[in-house]
Amino acid sequence: MTYKVINIQTVEPHETQSLIIQNNQDLVTLVTCTPKHINTHRLLVTGQRIIESEKNVENIIEEKNNSNNIIIFINLLFLILFTLFIFYFKSHQNK
Repeated sequence: MTYKVINIQTVEPHETQSLIIQNNQDLVTLVTCTPKHINTHRLLVTGQRIIESEKNVENIIEEKNNSNNIIIFINLLFLILFTLFIFYFKSHQNK
Protein backbone atom coordinates (compact mmCIF):
# COMPACT_ATOMS: atom_id res chain seq x y z
CA MET A 1 0.00 0.00 0.00
CA THR A 2 1.16 3.52 -0.74
CA TYR A 3 0.26 6.60 1.26
CA LYS A 4 0.73 10.27 0.44
CA VAL A 5 1.35 12.65 3.35
CA ILE A 6 -1.57 15.06 3.62
CA ASN A 7 -0.99 16.60 7.05
CA ILE A 8 1.81 17.15 9.56
CA GLN A 9 1.07 18.72 12.89
CA THR A 10 2.48 19.10 16.40
CA VAL A 11 0.01 18.77 19.27
CA GLU A 12 0.05 18.37 23.03
CA PRO A 13 -0.32 14.82 24.38
CA HIS A 14 -3.96 15.31 25.44
CA GLU A 15 -5.02 16.58 21.99
CA THR A 16 -6.32 13.39 20.36
CA GLN A 17 -9.09 14.71 18.07
CA SER A 18 -6.82 14.28 15.03
CA LEU A 19 -6.65 10.54 15.73
CA ILE A 20 -10.40 9.92 15.42
CA ILE A 21 -11.33 7.48 12.65
CA GLN A 22 -12.84 9.25 9.63
CA ASN A 23 -15.52 7.28 7.79
CA ASN A 24 -14.93 6.47 4.11
CA GLN A 25 -11.29 7.60 4.20
CA ASP A 26 -8.26 5.34 4.07
CA LEU A 27 -5.89 7.22 6.38
CA VAL A 28 -2.97 6.31 8.59
CA THR A 29 -1.42 8.56 11.25
CA LEU A 30 2.06 8.03 12.60
CA VAL A 31 2.68 9.41 16.09
CA THR A 32 6.00 10.21 17.74
CA CYS A 33 7.22 12.33 20.62
CA THR A 34 8.79 15.71 19.96
CA PRO A 35 11.04 17.66 20.44
CA LYS A 36 13.89 15.21 20.65
CA HIS A 37 14.89 14.33 24.24
CA ILE A 38 12.23 16.66 25.68
CA ASN A 39 9.05 14.90 24.47
CA THR A 40 6.52 17.48 25.62
CA HIS A 41 4.48 17.30 22.40
CA ARG A 42 3.42 14.78 19.77
CA LEU A 43 4.22 14.93 16.07
CA LEU A 44 1.38 13.54 13.94
CA VAL A 45 1.98 12.65 10.29
CA THR A 46 -1.18 11.68 8.44
CA GLY A 47 -1.15 9.91 5.09
CA GLN A 48 -3.94 9.04 2.69
CA ARG A 49 -3.75 5.85 0.65
CA ILE A 50 -3.41 6.43 -3.07
CA ILE A 51 -4.61 4.09 -5.79
CA GLU A 52 -2.36 2.57 -8.48
CA SER A 53 -3.16 5.14 -11.19
CA GLU A 54 -2.22 8.03 -8.87
CA LYS A 55 0.93 6.16 -7.86
CA ASN A 56 1.88 5.64 -11.51
CA VAL A 57 1.40 9.34 -12.30
CA GLU A 58 3.55 10.30 -9.33
CA ASN A 59 6.24 7.80 -10.40
CA ILE A 60 6.22 9.19 -13.94
CA ILE A 61 6.60 12.75 -12.62
CA GLU A 62 9.42 11.66 -10.30
CA GLU A 63 11.21 9.80 -13.11
CA LYS A 64 10.90 12.84 -15.39
CA ASN A 65 12.33 15.07 -12.66
CA ASN A 66 15.20 12.62 -12.18
CA SER A 67 15.97 12.51 -15.90
CA ASN A 68 15.87 16.32 -16.04
CA ASN A 69 18.34 16.43 -13.16
CA ILE A 70 20.65 14.04 -15.00
CA ILE A 71 20.50 16.19 -18.15
CA ILE A 72 21.28 19.32 -16.13
CA PHE A 73 24.20 17.54 -14.45
CA ILE A 74 25.64 16.37 -17.79
CA ASN A 75 25.32 19.88 -19.24
CA LEU A 76 27.07 21.39 -16.24
CA LEU A 77 29.82 18.79 -16.43
CA PHE A 78 30.29 19.52 -20.13
CA LEU A 79 30.43 23.26 -19.44
CA ILE A 80 33.06 22.78 -16.73
CA LEU A 81 35.18 20.51 -18.93
CA PHE A 82 34.88 22.92 -21.86
CA THR A 83 35.93 25.84 -19.64
CA LEU A 84 38.91 23.87 -18.33
CA PHE A 85 39.89 22.99 -21.90
CA ILE A 86 39.76 26.66 -22.93
CA PHE A 87 41.92 27.70 -19.96
CA TYR A 88 44.39 24.90 -20.69
CA PHE A 89 44.55 25.80 -24.37
CA LYS A 90 45.02 29.53 -23.65
CA SER A 91 47.75 28.90 -21.06
CA HIS A 92 49.73 26.66 -23.43
CA GLN A 93 49.21 28.95 -26.41
CA ASN A 94 51.03 31.82 -24.68
CA LYS A 95 54.21 29.71 -24.16
